[in-house]
Order: sequence, then C-alpha cells, then structure tokens
Amino acid sequence: MHRYVSFALSCVPEPGSDLAVLGKHWFGWDVDSRTESALLNIEKLPRAPLALIGRHRRFGFQAPILAPFRLARGHSPLDLHHTVRAIADYFGPIKLPALRMARRRAGLCIVPLRGSPELRQVATTVRGVFDRFYAPPARSARSTPPRAACDMPSEAPFELQFQITDGVLPEEQARVFSILRPIIEPNLPRPFVIRSLTLLGEDQHGWFRKIQRYPLGGTSRVRGLQDDLAPPLTGVPLSW
Repeated sequence: MHRYVSFALSCVPEPGSDLAVLGKHWFGWDVDSRTESALLNIEKLPRAPLALIGRHRRFGFQAPILAPFRLARGHSPLDLHHTVRAIADYFGPIKLPALRMARRRAGLCIVPLRGSPELRQVATTVRGVFDRFYAPPARSARSTPPRAACDMPSEAPFELQFQITDGVLPEEQARVFSILRPIIEPNLPRPFVIRSLTLLGEDQHGWFRKIQRYPLGGTSRVRGLQDDLAPPLTGVPLSW
C-alpha cells in the first residue's frame, strides 16, 4: 500500500481511448497505469515538450474536479472511497458535445466546447460533500495543485480543464498554441462522454497515481445521495 501525501478527484480519460493515449504520450506519465510512456515528437515547438509541461508533468493528463488536498485528521482513505463511490452511483455519465483547445492564465488546456449543467451539478455536489475531508493548509505545501482548479471557492464557476502546459510565457504560449491546435484539436473526441471519476493519490515523490476509478452508474437516484454517504467500511477492493 502506498502512503499518499495528498488526494485529488479528477476526470481521467478512459483507458485505451484516443484522448488517454494522447495524454500519456504528451506527458510521458500515465496516472491510470502508473507508468512512464514514450513522449510525442512534435516539430517546430520552441522547446521540448517536457520543458513546456514543467512541474505539471507529475499530475499527468487529468482534469481536476477537486484540486489536491491533504486529508483531515479523523478521516481515512477508506472514507474517501465510500464517498466517491456514493457520488458515482448517484450521477450518470455526462455527455459533452466536443472538446477544444484553449488558452488560460495557467497554460494551454483542453476544455469542453461549452458548459454543461450536469457537469456543474456534479462539481458543486463534490465540493460540498468533500469540505469535511480538507485538512487546514500547511505553512509550506510540498505539492502545487493544478492551478486551473486550485483553491476554487465553492461559488466559483467550474470549468473542466485538462492542462497541457505550465509556466509558459504569454508570447511563447501563443506560438505553442498555433502549433499544437491544428494537430490536437481535430483528434479530440466528438462527443466526449465522462463515464467515471478517478480518485488519485500523490506519492512521496510528488507523482500522482490512480487509486480507484468509479464508473458513473446513476443507479441511486430514487433513494437520494444522502442515503449512500455513510455505508459500512468493510469489504473494499481498493487498488492501492
């Protein structure tokens, strides 16, 4: 079993999908299989991909629903597991019409073509339910969460972002965007269906790994989400 420094809840592309293959070869790190991968070779970039990704590489290709957080005293990873499972059982798959590349202050991202009320409802629910799991901020944090979702107040607008660069100067960002957009955007899924949520853990070396993937089943709507938030803590096949 790994000892994790922090946890995150994210949208990670389904294993074997075109988007997952793109992500793992752009980052050279696959949070799902927890292995390194060969890097893409894209000509005309001003710097090597690893230099453009920077420290964000250790987060892998994932879009945070909850930015990394330390677990509050009195709660265990098993509590996280049961909570994520209850949420995943309540909400069904989310269908987005398409994805596109975008420029954000934190870097280049892959984002939905337009907003989704269903996705916003999931994000709002997750933020509210997980408040109790957050430990107070440390004076000097070891890890820097993906800035696209870092420290978002619960009332802030939510946007799903797969960040693909970090620390790129604005003038360089425009050039990288013009090179990558015609390569990446035509190959993005249409539609893009979010079929699961993934609980990630940051290991002691700062790399994020999949702990468990939770299919969005939508099976508990008739009972209500609150009925499933405190199940018995037994018999859990966690893939630590």
